[in-house]
Amino acid sequence: MTTHHGRGTGDEVTEQLLRQTLEAYAATVGADAGALSAIRTRVRERTWWHRLRGGNMPLVFTTGTASAVAATVAAVVFGVGSCAPPTTPDPANSSAAPGSSTSASPAPDPATSPTPGGTPSSPGSPSTVSANVPIYYQGELKGVPKLYREYHRLAVGDGGKAARAKAAVTAMLDGRTAYDPDYISTWPASARLRGVKVDGATVTVDLSGAAVNGYDPPSNRAALQQLIWTATAASDTDAMVLLLDGKQVDKLWNQFPVRGPLRRGPAVDVLAPVWVIDPQQNAVVAKGPVTIKVAGIVYEATMRVRVRDAAGKIVFDRSVNLDAGPPSQGAATVRTPALPAGKYSVEGFYYSPDDSSIQALDEHQFTVG
Repeated sequence: MTTHHGRGTGDEVTEQLLRQTLEAYAATVGADAGALSAIRTRVRERTWWHRLRGGNMPLVFTTGTASAVAATVAAVVFGVGSCAPPTTPDPANSSAAPGSSTSASPAPDPATSPTPGGTPSSPGSPSTVSANVPIYYQGELKGVPKLYREYHRLAVGDGGKAARAKAAVTAMLDGRTAYDPDYISTWPASARLRGVKVDGATVTVDLSGAAVNGYDPPSNRAALQQLIWTATAASDTDAMVLLLDGKQVDKLWNQFPVRGPLRRGPAVDVLAPVWVIDPQQNAVVAKGPVTIKVAGIVYEATMRVRVRDAAGKIVFDRSVNLDAGPPSQGAATVRTPALPAGKYSVEGFYYSPDDSSIQALDEHQFTVG
């Protein structure tokens, strides 16, 4: 093998080998008609090869080395096919739009509840773990605040009990997170979550900016229960300890004793008499029969479920027997006939035993298709 030194004959051999190799590769690749010309132009431009040649250090090439360099350049150039720009994921497919749920699911199973507006995350690092967590909000019935529940798909850190409670309480403090516009939170706007800890069957919630609130005893009482129900449900615990700025206090808002473990109030006193669970507000369900899930604490464990189309026409109306009666909360599932694509509302309520008037109506808007 002959070795060439300096810029004379060695350079000419190298450039000739490079050119030949590039032409050979170009002949075997289905590139655009102008691709080879563009490549040759780039070779002649002041690239890495010319910058090396412009230096003061003499170059030493063998014909074998030149061939290897040419092959490497060709492999890099032609290894990307026709040199088209890489495609990027369509942003419309990377996250779910509001109300993008496609199936209904049972209330006791938060992992499968519909999550309008949710953006499911892929399993991976703890920061990408997501789960459906229960959040309680306030609604009013004849001026009396009662609690309603929604499931929201949220990032939950490592997915543990404390992380789930942290996500749920953070969302709960801001009533604007509710899907149903009738649901609110009456915690002070300054309230923030400092931390959550789970020890056995007790969850400890530490808040800041929550020591002062407007004086409204019924609403304040419901707000405290809202926090207890949300924190214990999300962490699967039985009791909650409340801290304000890292310390236990005797009374919250100078009204309610809160030192020591706090437990949920009786469901019959705290929860709304009727819940429409699925479909949730703004959910999107597939064409065909729609699964409706409801819960209630109603007279003789009997309530009514109706579905109206966009024009207000009743397209489904059925009496429903719950699986438990007062003072417990019962649940039931019904399925409508196949519904065509369109917008609908589902209503849950019960008839007054006194005058047969509609009571405790809960309504959600949803879309089929």
